[in-house]
Amino acid sequence: MKICLYDSGIGVIPFLKVILRKKIYNDYYLYIDDNNFPYGDKSDEELLKILKKVINYVEDNNFDYLFICCNTISRIFLNNQIESKVRVKTILEENIKDNKEFKLLCTPNLSNNINNSINGNNLAKYITDNNLYKIIEFINCIKKEKIILGCTHYHLIKDLLDVYKISYLSLEDQIFNDIETSKELNIYVKEKDYLQIKKYIKVGIKIY
Repeated sequence: MKICLYDSGIGVIPFLKVILRKKIYNDYYLYIDDNNFPYGDKSDEELLKILKKVINYVEDNNFDYLFICCNTISRIFLNNQIESKVRVKTILEENIKDNKEFKLLCTPNLSNNINNSINGNNLAKYITDNNLYKIIEFINCIKKEKIILGCTHYHLIKDLLDVYKISYLSLEDQIFNDIETSKELNIYVKEKDYLQIKKYIKVGIKIY
């Protein structure tokens, strides 16, 4: 199958790691929207416009699935009940499902619209900038909380969360439930994003 993994930056990486670990083989095309990163400080109107552009892209290119890996843009899709010829799955649906003991750690935009959440403020940017001092400063502020990693960028600091003994859930594998698999794995990425992804994923990546 032809599947588009969509996020506002390197947040697709945890999903690729799930694919490799669980051998969920298919053709995966990465839609990495660095131009509009971060999503967390944008209005719903701006995000809806961005999302419609992505949906037009996957429909025009005959994808079987669109996986919305970003929780913030997932909310926009769900709230607006957007119809698409392509099957769509969102990570947010998994993150808010029956996990009342844990709070959703997420971007400002999402936190303002989701109950039982913690505002991650600039954490995604700190992770992208590799600003270890600010990341640790934030972790110390939430060390007593039980959290769900509600922004895909947060998955990249799991080792730090373990060091500081943070109780967290990481549910990115749930989006692959009930997905058919093939015998061959192909990962495709735009040339501009190739080196960025290659730093994290040590497998063959093709440019499209």
